[in-house]
Amino acid sequence: MTDEIEALAASWPRPLIAAGMAGDLSRWWCESRESAVSESKPPFARHPATPALRSALFEARRARWLVRGLEEAAKALAVQQEGLKHAPATQVEAGRRRISRLLVLSNDASDRFYREVERLRRDHAVRLEAIVLDCGEVELGEAIFGPGRAARAVLLDHKEAVVRFLEILALGSRVGAAEHSP
Repeated sequence: MTDEIEALAASWPRPLIAAGMAGDLSRWWCESRESAVSESKPPFARHPATPALRSALFEARRARWLVRGLEEAAKALAVQQEGLKHAPATQVEAGRRRISRLLVLSNDASDRFYREVERLRRDHAVRLEAIVLDCGEVELGEAIFGPGRAARAVLLDHKEAVVRFLEILALGSRVGAAEHSP
């Protein structure tokens, strides 16, 4: 798993790498994903829906850096991918991965839904990662869009929103590791 952690650490947005957060975040991310798989849950990192993460999602929506729903996320990623094909300056350096989009999911979707997320993640693996927040679709939707609104999936489709969300996770992973060490 060390190679996987190192590869993931090198693929986070550059501001996270420069801030020294990539290693801890990658270690936590891989351990969380492995834990989910061992518990027969979808193969994505999982994290509680903390107030800070909810706030980051709400602010991303206000800035129009968020796409609601899996189908709309897939469309947005396809359009962006097409644009990247025509912009030589944005080509991935020698096949290297650089995560710039993040799919945030509720924990109460169907197996079929999560399989579709896995397919989307594979199709856009060069720049997309996915995480499950430990909350239902109503809780996730209300945190982002207001009372009575549900959201099973939202795509952070701007690098600044992704960096902000991942910074919160990275800081939380350091705190969580310190609390659980002997």
